[in-house]
Amino acid sequence: MLNKLVVFLAILAIANLFAQNVDKGKISGEAFIDYFYNISRDSLHSALANTGLKGVRDLNGFEFRRITFTYDYEFSDKFQTRVRFEGNQASTTGSTTNVFIKDLSLKWKNIFDGNDLIFGIQPPPSFEVSESYWQFRSLEKTIMDLRNVAASRDMGIALKGKLDNDALFNYWIMFANNSNLGAETDKYKRAYAHLNLAPAKNINITIYGDYKFRSKFSVQNSNNQTITFNNDVITTAVFMGIKDVDYSFGAEGFYQVTKNGYKLTSATGSSYNNLNGFGLSLFGNYQIFEKINLLGRFDYFDPNSKTDYDSRNFVVLGLSFLAEKNIRVIPNILLETYEKSSTYSFDPSLTGRITIYFAY
Repeated sequence: MLNKLVVFLAILAIANLFAQNVDKGKISGEAFIDYFYNISRDSLHSALANTGLKGVRDLNGFEFRRITFTYDYEFSDKFQTRVRFEGNQASTTGSTTNVFIKDLSLKWKNIFDGNDLIFGIQPPPSFEVSESYWQFRSLEKTIMDLRNVAASRDMGIALKGKLDNDALFNYWIMFANNSNLGAETDKYKRAYAHLNLAPAKNINITIYGDYKFRSKFSVQNSNNQTITFNNDVITTAVFMGIKDVDYSFGAEGFYQVTKNGYKLTSATGSSYNNLNGFGLSLFGNYQIFEKINLLGRFDYFDPNSKTDYDSRNFVVLGLSFLAEKNIRVIPNILLETYEKSSTYSFDPSLTGRITIYFAY
């Protein structure tokens, strides 16, 4: 009840501020609404880990996966703030949809020439660039977001800008809680960075890395000696993309190492090795007719390169119809396949949807 009251009062305050400063404030938002049908699921689907498609076979219905309310306000040429609220049926409790704060940040523009300082809840530099080339967040998250390699939001401080006068090289660094939208509960933080290269107007290359600090853990060996292990996580990624008015194509790959994250147990005891995860995503869309785009995407994901039977393939196919400016109707299918085990071959998961996207 208290959370709903806080959100309601915040919206009232923003609306009042907007009414007094129409020329400095802007309201915007977007919504993803579906009719979906789960055409296929394996009988053991619920027991599988690392699945991108959820729900049982034959489940169908209408849902909204996102609706946002965003308010951007310029205090001056130097300072700008953003407040964004989001609701979705994944956050529904009982019959009530919960609304939460998605963004709450203050930007100090041109703190020095061509560089901005941002403080608060904001996107980290993990996959903002690749998502802008994918262009269909209304259908699915990018691979690093979908596979929980990095969160779409964190609370901290960031500095971003250009490294040269022609903006050929751009950077983005951030130091944050690593608690997504939740309150901080420990002393460990996450450091993010990306370097962006734009060799031509329509071409983008981004090199990304982050370091997640985590608490060490201790175990006793067979000699009753206590051994302490590092459990930090290192993520690296590379993105390459090209886009123009009629098309957009991209390729993104990541590699994540969790130090001592893979436990091996044998008759003689336990040992710990690094847990290495890998993912690759290829995607694109092309305008085949006026106001109609054909889109597709293929992902490969292996959460642990040292084990078998756990890799996933993920496919998105669709046709996007531009019904009106900022309104799209998108028939689409989602397919996920699972690496077979030594004794069992899993049926693929297939979901058909009609998605309506609009922005205001």
